[in-house]
Amino acid sequence: MKNRTPYTLLGLVILICLFLGYTIYSLPMAANISPLLFIDVISFGIVILPAFALYYGAFITTGNKRIKLQGFKLRWLQEVLLALGIIGTLIGITFIAAVVTTMKDMDRFNPMVGSGLAVSLITIFYGFIPALGLYFIEKRLIATKKDEIFEPHSVKSGFSLRSIVGLWFVLGLLFGVINLLGIDVGKNPMPMFFNLPVLGLIITSLLISVFIYGGQATIQALRVPFWRVNENEETLLSTLNAIRGNKRIIALLGLLLGLVTIIIGLKILGAATEAFIVLVNYSSILSWCLLLILFLNLAEGQIVQQIYLQTGEIHYEDRFFIAKFILPSFFFLYFLLLLDLIFLFIA
Repeated sequence: MKNRTPYTLLGLVILICLFLGYTIYSLPMAANISPLLFIDVISFGIVILPAFALYYGAFITTGNKRIKLQGFKLRWLQEVLLALGIIGTLIGITFIAAVVTTMKDMDRFNPMVGSGLAVSLITIFYGFIPALGLYFIEKRLIATKKDEIFEPHSVKSGFSLRSIVGLWFVLGLLFGVINLLGIDVGKNPMPMFFNLPVLGLIITSLLISVFIYGGQATIQALRVPFWRVNENEETLLSTLNAIRGNKRIIALLGLLLGLVTIIIGLKILGAATEAFIVLVNYSSILSWCLLLILFLNLAEGQIVQQIYLQTGEIHYEDRFFIAKFILPSFFFLYFLLLLDLIFLFIA
């Protein structure tokens, strides 16, 4: 039975792909819409290209062919794809909310919001489908795993050029898309994505990290993507603990700020468009939460690989990190968006 496991998984992947392909093709056709609507260059640029740029920056070439390490990389890439998909949707919602605050012609409201939400949600599709495929590949890899002869490797200390190039490539793509969207809708994106709540999120998360993990561990966690040091296992594990703890701190701060935002939004529903200003702040805060988490993911991948090369052990992250710590904030955002839209129609 064990020998049939890879073929069973392969058959399951084929069935899922056939079902998704049929659904994606038939549903638009039933509505007299071309299935090509799912092909979106912007979503590809926001999700797929940055994911592989971060992968390039996170993992060095030494020991890449080890099956245990490959399994961790696939799981790591799944989390990154999901996070980037959510970021793309948040960028779309931010622009939609910002445009509504200045909209005077309500006849253009319905088509603008409908098409804008559809395009922004496609980025989740671009993140989820590849992540699902990588999940099944990971399972097949584990099913065929055999004992490996471990040989310790040393990591050279020095400048992490790969990760810096990957980071700049990701930031250039994301903020390039934001600027293009701003030009398209006639809005300056700077006040939307760089505001006081975002600055407060960054400063507060740093202060909490220093209080919990100490200044040295926090500095080491922030330094990893820029400068690699050949340290002992104890120091690496301490840094990894600080990185993963900071991911949770940032995610929980985003959830807290989201709750505060909803409360404020409910208080100012007396003005039809003012509540959307709160929505812009909420979506930009959550976008920055995910950007900071992606930065820490980059450091996490480097540290886990370095520990593996020294000890042969893989320290996995919780597979459901996104579901536990990010999706609640995302659903709160949609709850506020729904309230705003309902009130706007009623008003």
